[in-house]
Amino acid sequence: MRRDRGRTARPALAALALAGTAAAATGCAVDEAPLPRPASVQVRPAADLAARVPAEYRAKGALVFALPQDPPYTIQDASGRLHGVLPDLTRALGTLLRLRIRTISTRTDAVVPGIQSGRFDLGAPMGDFVERQRGADFADFAQSRVTVLVKADGTFHPRRGLDLCGRTAGVENGANTQLVLKALSARCARAGRPVVATKTFTELSQADLALHSARLDTVVAPTAPNSYAESEGAGKFANILLPDVTELPSATATYGIIAKKHSGLAAAVAAALVRLDRDGTYAELFAHWNLRGSRIAARSLVVNGSTQHQ
Repeated sequence: MRRDRGRTARPALAALALAGTAAAATGCAVDEAPLPRPASVQVRPAADLAARVPAEYRAKGALVFALPQDPPYTIQDASGRLHGVLPDLTRALGTLLRLRIRTISTRTDAVVPGIQSGRFDLGAPMGDFVERQRGADFADFAQSRVTVLVKADGTFHPRRGLDLCGRTAGVENGANTQLVLKALSARCARAGRPVVATKTFTELSQADLALHSARLDTVVAPTAPNSYAESEGAGKFANILLPDVTELPSATATYGIIAKKHSGLAAAVAAALVRLDRDGTYAELFAHWNLRGSRIAARSLVVNGSTQHQ
């Protein structure tokens, strides 16, 4: 399995919370928290769904599914193996559609160009926005809201968006949270306050480490990774939802599995997702990875279902 340059081998955010800065400074090995086992689900191939896969993809030896590290959607362990709801979901989709799907780790900002160039066939989780639908198709499968992660024992516990004005916030490069902070900074400026100082990171685990070491005031990210950081951080972090921030552009999102525009692949994936919802597999996978609140209704498991703008 290919590992992109700059990919961390830490599997869970508990590692950075429990590691301790002394061990990191001396280079001492730190035991990593065990990851949950893959979800055990029983899925059978479906000839009717397999027939919906376009011939050009059927003819491929294997499809390439690009997965940025976004715990608990995707987590990469020290050996490079991928865990999480999306690797589990990929196995179920591959069985249903009678496809061999190879998952690889990549950066969030590499997914869309990779889909457009043909380097990747699928990618997730990606925000489904009207602007993005012009160049790609999305098989919608989840939902999210932006939250702020802070140190649990720190003095900064914001109650509203304007409390972030003049603070330093970490975000993942290429993620829509950059647009959220841009809109929030504009709100700060209109209120006569300093803008939010934004620092970008290749992946959120790096931002969480910076927060843990007091180099950031907060990490602004979608619900799932921030909730995961809080739950795996042994009490080091607190995840806060600010209602007025969720009103900003791009602060809420429908997540989709992205595919090449007009290729027909997203439609096949969406049909498979509906089948997984019908047999209970979809709910089981999301429950296994504590993502119950990120599921969407069966009627929303469609292609390009979002009407939201970035």
